[in-house]
Amino acid sequence: MSVTLTPRRRTMTWTATFAALALVAAPLAVAPAMASDEVVEEPTQELVIEEVTAPVEESVEEVVEEASQEVTEEVVEEPTEQVVEEPSQDSFVASTAPEKVWVCKVVASDNAPGGFVLKEGKNPIHVSVNALDGDVNPVPGAPFSDAQPSFIVAEDDVQLCLDGLPEEDIDYITVAWTMPEWVNSTTASWPQGIFDYIETDEPNLHALDDRLVDECGTQFQIDVYIDNEVTRDLIEGGFLLGPGNPPESLIEGGLGTAWKFVNTDDCPPPTAVDCLTTGSFLVTNENEQGFNYSPTGSPYADTRVDGSYDYVDGALRLTTLNANDASSTNKVSGARAVDIPLAEYGGDFTMNFVASYGTILPGINIRVDADNNGTNDVTLVAEPSVPGYLTFWTNTPGYLPASQGGQGGAFAGDQDDFLALWPDARVKVEAFALGSGVGTDGDLVSWSTPCNTYTYDFVEEPEEVTAYIDVLVEKGCGFIEYTFVNETDEPLGENQFARTVTWTYTNSDGEFVEFDQVANSERVTIRVDFDEDQGGGSVTSLAGEKGQQLREDDVDTDCESDNVDDGELTVGVVGTCLPSGGAKVTISAENTTEETQSVRVGVEEDDSIVLEFDVPAGETVVRTITLPNGLGGGTATILAGDANAPVAPTGVEVSTDCPPPVVDPPVLAYTGADADLNGTLLGGALALLLMGSAALVLRRRSSVSATE
Repeated sequence: MSVTLTPRRRTMTWTATFAALALVAAPLAVAPAMASDEVVEEPTQELVIEEVTAPVEESVEEVVEEASQEVTEEVVEEPTEQVVEEPSQDSFVASTAPEKVWVCKVVASDNAPGGFVLKEGKNPIHVSVNALDGDVNPVPGAPFSDAQPSFIVAEDDVQLCLDGLPEEDIDYITVAWTMPEWVNSTTASWPQGIFDYIETDEPNLHALDDRLVDECGTQFQIDVYIDNEVTRDLIEGGFLLGPGNPPESLIEGGLGTAWKFVNTDDCPPPTAVDCLTTGSFLVTNENEQGFNYSPTGSPYADTRVDGSYDYVDGALRLTTLNANDASSTNKVSGARAVDIPLAEYGGDFTMNFVASYGTILPGINIRVDADNNGTNDVTLVAEPSVPGYLTFWTNTPGYLPASQGGQGGAFAGDQDDFLALWPDARVKVEAFALGSGVGTDGDLVSWSTPCNTYTYDFVEEPEEVTAYIDVLVEKGCGFIEYTFVNETDEPLGENQFARTVTWTYTNSDGEFVEFDQVANSERVTIRVDFDEDQGGGSVTSLAGEKGQQLREDDVDTDCESDNVDDGELTVGVVGTCLPSGGAKVTISAENTTEETQSVRVGVEEDDSIVLEFDVPAGETVVRTITLPNGLGGGTATILAGDANAPVAPTGVEVSTDCPPPVVDPPVLAYTGADADLNGTLLGGALALLLMGSAALVLRRRSSVSATE
């Protein structure tokens, strides 16, 4: 631009302020800075500033910063007119864009809330605008051209970088891990298994505290993670072998912020609760409910030489008698296998024993698998008949507290005392025992444990009655018919029984078929038909009781059956309506064989109407039956065919929708003459007489045809 000045000779100070990121081309307004006691005279000529666009080199090395720059120029002798030449590139130039910008460099981080942190080293850094993408406006907040979301700020201030880091609405996951042992409140133990986790909107080290309250005697490490793929994979794996193994995405902060250790209180000893499942068992000589009374059986029962038992009415009689009541051989016991957690075995034991000799009553033994490893470890004795007993006693140490005396053994206690030492214990056997070393005779009526009650009774054994058991046989050409019988002579009494028989026979393919027949049930008839010339002309058929000697029958198949090739029995059925109503059925049977054949006829809609007749060889026989009008709803099925055939007769449908025709009565005309009237009346009477006779004959013939 050109400037025309007419100044006086003086020294002036010019101050110009440039914004590093907001230089724009504008009219230059220069205001002189006045000295405190110097008066500056106004110039006599106008100051004219023309707008000039100065070229800018593509690469500028000079750093332009926001500052106050003091410019001092000395004014020479006042010319009448002075022309200022165009400025050079070294002179001050008002540019349309900055040459360099401040950039905050960031890098990705899994542990950062927004996923990014400032790159280590100088931040922000000063870089050339040429490093920006061509379409980026170099203003604060604009992105920088790299793979990370770096960005431009207004000036060299790291706080601007921190304030501008990407923020993301992320979630967190608090995870509780169980540790194998407790070291101290600052040290973890390994390996760890996942116990529980919860998702939160904000980091919360205490999010799972309520869930840990009931987990007595357990050591935990609690971690707070950023909810990302690394954390999800960690949770799915379910374990930690050490810090960062597998990889973790913990929040920042360390102990007390990102993780902590929790050691819950020791668990109180378990307390036995009432049985969840109870049972009541009637033990009899017919059904001993799984009890074993022998030392060689299972479960083991310690019955000895001078101990015995016997079922009696309403009880089990127990006897331990010997010449010496204190003998060690005086013992009887009965045992039954069970499987019940001792923690669910709370309750009382009872014993109902009526002694006829002696004063010592039976006790109750339970065998316990203390560590639940499948092996019975100890027998506990309960003596509910003893006043003040402490549920159990045993002489085996390590399961109950030391006895305080009067309990029968060196150690005594209840279910809870046992569970305090063996919380996983299971009851495997329940048993009663009388003896050893006591002489007693009496009836065990019932006894009970907390879960089961046992009562006893004698059941009279029923009397077996011998039945008539036989196979009746009828055979002919190509067939055999068995009739199986299992019958007693008299009906069975209340306490009698006859055995059920399992029969077996061979079918036409020679395969065995079995079925059961209860005594005094209906006889069973089975017919077996064979093919012509089967078995080379004959077959051997077997039948009888299973497991017994079977009867053998030879059946001829090389013979002429009822329907031979040179003749047959043909049965035809024809139905017609009768004038008087109803239907007449005609059955025609033609026998072209050389033997007499039998024909059976039935009506499916009325089982009581059955007709059976023989047809001699070479003859045809015709029979009829009359059916009432409307039988079968208008149609009846006639079953007619060979009476000896193994299959059902062929059915033929016959219409029975045959109402009698309506006949108008005769009309007698009167001509007025007495003679004619008498003749007419006589003729009418004769006509009626003839009609009645005809009807009588027709009725008789119909009746006869139905019985021919």
